[in-house]
Amino acid sequence: MFTGNPGGEMAIINEYGSLQQFYCMTATLSNHRKVKFVSKEDDADSIEWNFKYRGKALTLLYDIYNGVSLLTTNPAHKPAVTELAVLLRNGC
Repeated sequence: MFTGNPGGEMAIINEYGSLQQFYCMTATLSNHRKVKFVSKEDDADSIEWNFKYRGKALTLLYDIYNGVSLLTTNPAHKPAVTELAVLLRNGC
């Protein structure tokens, strides 16, 4: 499911996703798509891991209130978000 956000797109992968599922998804991205995470932000109630996939800047987000999502700030990167969201929904 996509939701528009100012300047980008967000795919909700699992609105009830757990922290364990988030880490499973990071492992899937690293192992199967050879993604390297470029920065990580950990707050008390959310985690954001930023990475590039085929030259497109994306973020995998875990939030205790909203589950696991994949987002980009560039609407042109929506196809990459869609591709990875399907992979992650089926993989973890």
